[in-house]
Parts: sequence; structure tokens; C-alpha cells
Amino acid sequence: MNMGLTDNNNTTEGDYRTILVVDDEPDVCEYVTIVAEGVGFEATSITDGRSFASSYSRHFDCIVLDLTMPGMDGIELIRFLADNKSSASIILMSGVDSTILHSAEQLAKHHGLNIVGALKKPVSVDDLEKHLERVPHAHSQIAAPFRKTNAPIVDGPTETELREAIANKQLLLHYQPKINMSDGSLAGVEALVRWQHPEKGMIPPIAFIPLAEETGLIEELTTQVTEMAIEQCAEWLRQGERIKVAFNMSAKSLTDLDFPDHVWEAAKERGIDPSLVAVELTETAIVTELNRSLDILTRLRMKGFHLAIDDFGTGYSSMQQLQNLPFDELKIDQSFVKNAANDEEARKIIESTVELGHKLNMEVVVEGIEDKELWDVLRDCGCNQAQGFWMARPMPAGDILKWRDEWKLEE
Repeated sequence: MNMGLTDNNNTTEGDYRTILVVDDEPDVCEYVTIVAEGVGFEATSITDGRSFASSYSRHFDCIVLDLTMPGMDGIELIRFLADNKSSASIILMSGVDSTILHSAEQLAKHHGLNIVGALKKPVSVDDLEKHLERVPHAHSQIAAPFRKTNAPIVDGPTETELREAIANKQLLLHYQPKINMSDGSLAGVEALVRWQHPEKGMIPPIAFIPLAEETGLIEELTTQVTEMAIEQCAEWLRQGERIKVAFNMSAKSLTDLDFPDHVWEAAKERGIDPSLVAVELTETAIVTELNRSLDILTRLRMKGFHLAIDDFGTGYSSMQQLQNLPFDELKIDQSFVKNAANDEEARKIIESTVELGHKLNMEVVVEGIEDKELWDVLRDCGCNQAQGFWMARPMPAGDILKWRDEWKLEE
């Protein structure tokens, strides 16, 4: 379940981050070190792949990795990092053909590594800085333990705590604006769930959504998120604002044949037109229970709700899903979006996906917009809507209208 896993919160804590630069050219190591130290990193560098194992530490926040290293090449180093379950943010950097660089990036992602991006040499200071600024502290990335600012590390949540959180309404929603690329106007918002723990502070979804799915609490959680999102839509409507609200649906909910009725009743009770509500789910969530998925999603569309296929391009049957399932919105995965400004292959994939989506009468949405250059490139590709930190981070519902009134697209 996504439930806000893709908001890419890059806040860091502490005074510096650590970085390991791995490149066989000493001058490149020096160049990257200078740029990294300029944005607050403490740098270490090595020029021979054979010394990587002895230099590697799980405490590095970032690793800048050249693919063409002597001793051990970059692919072998990627395998080493995967075997050692590295949590570092990784930036691939090489002078090899961009197709090879892209393949290496995909391999690293399939290994479960945290890839910030892939840069083709020579790398500009601006591009390197942009990638480095996306790097959080590895020790503060939420996996099992997590921390609250200036607090000691505490254990992850338990099933009992999560059950109490749902019962005691400790879950809350933040909303990230979706923006029309044609004119910069507000197209709607995506609801992203958070857990406000009374002692542990704000807990992000990656720390509790898997727990909810493992323990069978995901249906209760999804029901609560659905009702909160639709209630907020109703609150905006009472203020005279028609704001379309999207929320994420768990793969586990795709086994609940009553789900469309639950959403319908929640909207009907609050006087909400279903056209103001969108349900998002990833393509990988669909394939396990295809018959039930088709049943549930078709009924949602028949009732007037919108359907978005999220993270499009990461599954293995994308075209079949578009043909068989009644989506009316397509959200392109961030792995293609973030490289669109300087990766011709990524841009071609986006252009082809946009063309396909439009031929199927679908709105095409891109996520992960981090600067004006990327906005311009994706708008030129024909994308309809966008989300990203450059425009707006997820925020409490009470801040949305203020943000909308102050936001202005730079031309």
C-alpha cells in the first residue's frame, strides 16, 4: 500500500551527513568531495574497487559510485551493497553509454537499494548538488527503528500500538497538491496517511503500513483513511471549495468485494459527488487477484469514482493493465521522472507513456518535480498534472487553501 510512501521527505537531522566517493580518477574524487563538503557532507574517497569492502560502513549516508572501477566494477559493488543490505543513498556516476547507466540504475533498484539518481560524466556542479540535496541521513531513514527529533532511537510500533492508534484516531492525513501543468492551477490533492503517536511523535507510513498488512489491520486502516479523506472533501465543499481528493488503496483491500459500497456510502453520507474522489493503487497490487481487482475497480468506476494507476512503468504487465482495467488516470513512476531533464531514454519513455495515456483518454500525472527545469521538460512532454516538492510538500488540510492562494507558477 502506498499510503504516502512516495512523498520523499528529505528532511535530515544532525549537523552533517557522511559520504563515500568511489571513483578511479583522483581528480573526480576531489571534485565530488569539494562539492559534497560544500553542501554539508563529511567525505571519504577511494580509487580502487578492491578496497571498497574495507572502506565500506553501514553508517555512510551516501555513496557516489563510478561504474568502471578497477578491481571490482560498479555492478559488483552494487551486488556487494545489496548483499550487505546497505541503507545508504546511492548516486551512480559514469562515462559509459547512457543505456548502460540506466540498466545499472534499474539493477540497483531491483536489488532494493536506495538510488537517488544516475549521472553521466562530466557532471556539473548544479546536477551533483541537486542529487546530494536529496540525500537524507541513512540512520534517520525509517525502516524498523525510527526517531523523533532530539530523541533517542526507539523501537518500531507493535500490533497492539497500531490497533490502539486506529481505535483512538491517532492517524491523520496530510495533503499534497496536484497541479494542472497547463496553467498552474490546483487540480486536486493526494491524501497521505501519518500516525501521530503520543510518545514517539510523527510516524511515517513506511513504519506501520507493512505491519498493518501483516496483521490484518489494513482494512480497518484503509476504511479510516477513506472516511477521513472524504470528510475533508466535504469540509472544503462546505467552505465553497470543490477540491478533488485522492487516496491510496491497499492491495489487501482488493480482496474486499464490499469496498466499492463502503466508499459509496462514505461519500453519500457526506453529500459528496463521487467525481470528487479518486482511488489510487499500484499496478503491482493488481496482478495477484486479477478477477477480484477487475470486479472491485469496475464497480468503483460505475459508481462515478476516479481510478488512478500509480507508479506506472514499474510492473511487468503495464499494457495489459491499461487494456483490461478501467483507469482514467495514469501516474508515471518517479524513477523515470527525476531523470527526464538529462536522460534522453527516460524522456522518451515519458513521451511514449503520455501519448499512450492520452490515446486511452487518461489524464497523465507526474510525481517528484523538484525544480523548474524538470517542470518545463515534463510539461513539454504533454503531461497533464504534477506533484512535487518544488511546488508543495504534503501539508495539513488547513494549509491547502492558503498555499493555493499564494502559489504562483514561475514563467
